[in-house]
Amino acid sequence: MNEKLDKKNDPLYKLIQEAGPEEVGSDFLSSILVQLDQKTTITSYNPIISKKSWLIFGLIFIIITVFSITQVPTESNWSDFLYIPIDLKVPTINIDFRLPALPTIFKTNIMAQSIISFIILSFAFIIIRNKLIELK
Repeated sequence: MNEKLDKKNDPLYKLIQEAGPEEVGSDFLSSILVQLDQKTTITSYNPIISKKSWLIFGLIFIIITVFSITQVPTESNWSDFLYIPIDLKVPTINIDFRLPALPTIFKTNIMAQSIISFIILSFAFIIIRNKLIELK
């Protein structure tokens, strides 16, 4: 089993030697070049997010960043900025027991910024997802 096969006695080697290398036709190169020219088509790709969208996202990011850096903590809550008082004359009902205090959404500035950032990123995700669906 450890005997090396002699090339002269190997039938496969003899067949390969008899066949020799295959000759290529004279028009082989030109036929390949013609086929490559026929198959090349220029495809243009449209970006998923347009330049206008990138500009809007960039401005929103810059505004949030500048606002979070320059925001000075005060004694008022963020919800005070969003609260618009409406004067309505509604009859009051006197109830003897205390109602539990409802939680406010914006307890801190960080919470407000986080919620606003989440909403903006959610809309951006929806826009990108819709663009990808349109491309398919």
